[in-house]
Amino acid sequence: MCDDFNTPLAFAAIFDLIRIFNSGYKLGKKINGQHKHNARIFKEWVLKQSEVFALFGNPPIEYLKALDDRLLSVKNIKRSDVDSLIEQRRAAREEKNWDAADKIREQLDQIGIVVLDSPEGTTWEVQK
Repeated sequence: MCDDFNTPLAFAAIFDLIRIFNSGYKLGKKINGQHKHNARIFKEWVLKQSEVFALFGNPPIEYLKALDDRLLSVKNIKRSDVDSLIEQRRAAREEKNWDAADKIREQLDQIGIVVLDSPEGTTWEVQK
């Protein structure tokens, strides 16, 4: 889409309506059948409006993976190559070979791959 649609203004209007709708329902307030009915109708309306902008079409994890795949393709990088480097880095860290792990991280950084370490493990994404 281009600026002719004034997309930012349309997004803002939709999210303003969502805020207004949500402000009518307080946490801990008893929800009755009419509230549920109104919420269901409002949700359907929001989803219908969002189709124009292709919002909420895919689960976020699928969308982000597809975006990374497109960016990898533009950079002419194979996902399997990145996964292999991530695995080599994981093995180096397990062996406490911090120099090797750091060099692999630098190598990934140079090709635009962001490495994300957490207690659950290591993930990566293409720098956006």
